[in-house]
Amino acid sequence: MNKNRLTLIVSTALSILVSFPRVLFMLSGNNNEAINSVIKITLEDTLIRFVLLFCFSFVTLRFNLVWIQNVKKRNKALLTVLVNAGILFTWAIFFYLINEFVYNIDSSVLSPVVNIVQYFFILGILLMSSFLINLIERSKQDAIEKEVLLQKSLQNELDALKSQINPHFLFNSLNTLSRLVRDDPDAADKFINKLSFLFRYILQSQEQTLVTVEEELKVLDSYVYLIKQRYKENFDITLELDHQIMQKKIPVLAMQMLVENAVKHNEISNHRPLLMEVYSEGNWIVGRNVLQQKNSYVESTNKGLYNLNAMIKIYCGKELEILKSATHFTVKIPTQ
Repeated sequence: MNKNRLTLIVSTALSILVSFPRVLFMLSGNNNEAINSVIKITLEDTLIRFVLLFCFSFVTLRFNLVWIQNVKKRNKALLTVLVNAGILFTWAIFFYLINEFVYNIDSSVLSPVVNIVQYFFILGILLMSSFLINLIERSKQDAIEKEVLLQKSLQNELDALKSQINPHFLFNSLNTLSRLVRDDPDAADKFINKLSFLFRYILQSQEQTLVTVEEELKVLDSYVYLIKQRYKENFDITLELDHQIMQKKIPVLAMQMLVENAVKHNEISNHRPLLMEVYSEGNWIVGRNVLQQKNSYVESTNKGLYNLNAMIKIYCGKELEILKSATHFTVKIPTQ
């Protein structure tokens, strides 16, 4: 709710609240001569008071909520006091002139004093209201700014991640390419095409956030081809995805990260080939591989899965599901 609407609502509510006792008095049909000799309560009197109070409240709130925001900070406190005092003084004179020359609102001798005191207390209520509204608005704005900064920070981190080229993967790919150039030029040509397609996609993906599963499978096909050229029959992957999930969306490079994580942390050899399964389970894509950790110590920072989970939370509002048993490691990616 913006400040203009709040100003209107608070001004109207306060005017109704202050006028309510007079309306009740008129509806009750009270003809107490003692009261009527001091205060004349009529419908015209009540309406005029309601309009004047609404205008006074609206001007005061408008100043304290909107106009004062454009004043420099060092002058704001003094100007706030002076302007609000000026509004009260001007309103007292205005009320007195209406009372004397336009309409005899109140026949009481104490009327000027009563009105000034009444508006003084109303001014206090309005100042407190404006202070609370500004405090709430400032808190909301601070929360929004913090959230924007957090999102920008995460987005920058993810953009940096997507623009990275894993040096180990590139080194291993070049070694594989060097071997293929000597042994099988045709396979080397296909390898170069797959490698260039993969890195072109990585560079272009900096402008993307979510892509369809169908599109991700094209990238995964190139990545798996490069891996299989390195490990030959010692690495294999099976894909079983329902047709319905193909148009669902996932973070860019999500499926490639699953395979990369499995290859990085598991032994792949003639004695221990690695088999990986990628399949759909409802609205989830599941990556599952046999757990066969390398004998040599490999430091695991879990950065790949951590950053993938960060992307999932930002773009899908969900999180990865990671399951580890004695024999298998499973990662589930939610789709959108």
